[in-house]
Amino acid sequence: MRWGITEEQAKDGSIVDICFQEIDNCQPFFIGLLGEYYGSTIPSEQSDIVCKDYPWIGSGYLDRSITELEILLCSF
Repeated sequence: MRWGITEEQAKDGSIVDICFQEIDNCQPFFIGLLGEYYGSTIPSEQSDIVCKDYPWIGSGYLDRSITELEILLCSF
């Protein structure tokens, strides 16, 4: 669940950028709490937008949930 992200931001492909900015804002600390829900993936029509800003996602991570990408970002 992405609290605070509007439907308009979701439609224009800003979800990953907003989530990653929040990860940067909380550094050096990040606590990820995972439950049973895997989370949503990047919509295929937005993959070009996301890969332009985060090219590493395009090399094998487009099928991952945004939550998993947030956790992976912390490990880089």
